[in-house]
Amino acid sequence: MLPVVREYERSLATIFNAQVMPSISSYVDHLERRLADQRITAPLLLMKSNAGVAGATVVRRTPAVTALSGPAAGVVGARTIAATAGRRDIIAVDIGGTGATSACRRQGRSA
Repeated sequence: MLPVVREYERSLATIFNAQVMPSISSYVDHLERRLADQRITAPLLLMKSNAGVAGATVVRRTPAVTALSGPAAGVVGARTIAATAGRRDIIAVDIGGTGATSACRRQGRSA
């Protein structure tokens, strides 16, 4: 292999995406069926790792965008709760089964 800048990262992302695609696609299909069964017509949006959201079609095609979406969602939730409470300085901690992630905001900005 010829070493090319950033090819390693792209390769890892492609392999990861291919590996999780079948299970994530199946999960999204199941979730959409359950929503349809409940006659919920709102669009299904899933959290991405950058704290944005993506539709089901995008997540089926590129499920890697959802990696670490849980901690990202935790920070968004903490920010929303802090804003509701009138707080601009926060420390959010997400503790899961295999790790812990933290985020700080000072004066309403990432620190």
